[in-house]
Amino acid sequence: IMGVTRNIYTIKVRPSSSQRKIENFGNDRFLVKVTSSDNNTINIEVIEMFSIYFGVPKQRIEIISGFESNDKILKID
Repeated sequence: IMGVTRNIYTIKVRPSSSQRKIENFGNDRFLVKVTSSDNNTINIEVIEMFSIYFGVPKQRIEIISGFESNDKILKID
């Protein structure tokens, strides 16, 4: 568990990947590889993955920008 140091994160999503993976590029920027291809499922998958990654409940994670984009901004309360 890495713990949450800041609460706003910039996410670049790569849909239809062969495996789920989060790559941290520093400065609160991440590349997230997801297996889904449609926006709703991608958003759910991103929240689930970050919940595990940061060890916080899914209810504390919110996509505040980029619901229908591969570039998202995530907020953790």
